[in-house]
Amino acid sequence: MQEQQRHQHGLQDRTRSTPPTGSRYNHAAVVPPRLAGAHETVATSLSRGPRPKQKSRRSQEQQPVLSTPPPVRIRMTSADVLCMRSMEVEWDNGTGERQSWSSWADWLSTWHEAEKLLPCTVTDVRVRFNVRTIGGPVNVCKVDRSRLGKSGFWLRGRNGQALAEEFWFRESEATLQQPIDVVFELKGPLLHCYVCRAWNAVQCSSLGLQPTCSKQKEPARAARIIEASDTGIDDCPARQSWEFWDGNVALPEPAIHPEVLQVADKVAPHSAGAGNPMEYYNHTTARLLAAAKELQDIRRSSLKVLRSVDQLQTNQWMGVNSTNTLSAGLGIAAAVSMFVAPPAGIALGISSAAVGGAAATGDTIGDRLALGELRGQIMK
Repeated sequence: MQEQQRHQHGLQDRTRSTPPTGSRYNHAAVVPPRLAGAHETVATSLSRGPRPKQKSRRSQEQQPVLSTPPPVRIRMTSADVLCMRSMEVEWDNGTGERQSWSSWADWLSTWHEAEKLLPCTVTDVRVRFNVRTIGGPVNVCKVDRSRLGKSGFWLRGRNGQALAEEFWFRESEATLQQPIDVVFELKGPLLHCYVCRAWNAVQCSSLGLQPTCSKQKEPARAARIIEASDTGIDDCPARQSWEFWDGNVALPEPAIHPEVLQVADKVAPHSAGAGNPMEYYNHTTARLLAAAKELQDIRRSSLKVLRSVDQLQTNQWMGVNSTNTLSAGLGIAAAVSMFVAPPAGIALGISSAAVGGAAATGDTIGDRLALGELRGQIMK
C-alpha cells in the first residue's frame, strides 16, 4: 500500500511540473498594445547584457588629481637691447610676510632675459618691470598694446601722468588655481620702454591652437607659428585683457613639467590617499624619496654641466683674448701706416674693427649659450 501511494504521489508531481501539451497550449503569449514597446525594450536590454555602471558626478569630483600642479613660471624677454631692464616679482606664500625677487640681483638673469619659478601654492603675485639708469630704476609705463603706433597708446591717469604697468595673478578666490606660465617681451629705448607682448603659454594647450609650419622661419620658431586670424586668439573668452600677441609671430611654448615632479607622479598620484592619514603618509613618503633620488641624479648631471661650462669658458677666454690682442695690434699698425701709406692704414683699421667686433660678438654668443644651458639645468 505504501509503495502504491508513493508511486501515485510521484505521478502527481511529474504531472504538475510538466507543461501541458496540445494545440491549445502552444499559442504565443498575447501582449497588450500599450506594453508592446516596453516588452521589446526589456527584451533587447536583456539580450545585450547588463548595462555598465556610470560614475556619479560626486565620485568623479572626488577622484584625486593625477599630476602635481605645475609651478608658477614667469619669463622676461627683450625684442631689442636699447636699455637695461629688470623684472620685479612679489608674492605671498602663506607665512604672513610678503616675498620679493629682482632679476637685477640674480646672477642667472641678464639685462634682457630673466626667468623665475615659484611654488604652485603662491598667491597675490605681482609682476612689474624697471629700466635701470644711472639715477636709479625707472618704472616701465602702461600701454594699450592693441593700439601700437596710434593715439592713446600710452595710458595715463587722471592727473595726466603715465601709469606704471603691473600684472596681478591669483589675487582672488576665483583665480587661486590659475595656471601661470607667462612670457613678457619688452621693447623700446631708455625712457620709452614698454611691454610689447604678453601671453600666458598655458593658453596654447587649453585653446587647442595648432601650429603651422613656415619655410621662411627657423625650425625651432616655425614649430610654433600660429595665425592669429585663423585661430581666433583675440576673440577667445579665456584670453585675459592684458594678453596680446601679434599674428605670424611664434607663440611662447609652455614649460616642461619639472623632472622631479614627473618622477614623483609616477610613484604615486598627487594627493593620493587623502582622507586616510596612514595611506596619505605612505604615498607622500614614497613621492619624497623618489624626488630626492631624482634630485641626486640632477645634481650629478649639473656637476658635469658645470665642468663643461668651465672648460668652454676657459677656451672662450683664450680665444677672445687672442682675438682682442690681434685687433689691438692691427689698430696700432693702422695708426702708424696712416703716416706712411694711408690706403694700407685704412685697410688695417677696417681689419682691426672687424676682428674686434667678431671677438665681442663671439664672446656674447658664448656667454648666452652657456648661461642658457646652466639655467635650463637648474630649472629641472
